[in-house]
Amino acid sequence: GQFPNVGRGHHLVAMASVNKLLLSLLVVLLGTSVLCIEDLAETIDDPPKAALGLELMEEKMDNLQFSFMELFVHVKELGELFTNNQRTIEQNQLETNHLMNVLEDRLAANVSLITSYSKKNFRLPNNLCQPR
Repeated sequence: GQFPNVGRGHHLVAMASVNKLLLSLLVVLLGTSVLCIEDLAETIDDPPKAALGLELMEEKMDNLQFSFMELFVHVKELGELFTNNQRTIEQNQLETNHLMNVLEDRLAANVSLITSYSKKNFRLPNNLCQPR
């Protein structure tokens, strides 16, 4: 992928950060466009036509702003979803590590019991059941 040393969760977070940056840039561009349109409307000789054009552009800008806000909310929700998923994964990892430790302890206890039982009942030499 684009970030070879980064895990999938971090890749998604990086993408969300890039999306936030792009959305911020879009806000700046939209604001600049509105200022340019207002300056242009002042230089047009026919005020009624300029006003109509300005109203149409303002309506389009309002629609873009609404779409932008919807997109911004969606990106924010995705960020929260990623964060919640990351927490769940971390919690599952902790639980798995705990269970692996419990399993390892029980396995060691069982091997010890089997070794002890085998030595008593089958009269095995002491060094037979020890690791090499």
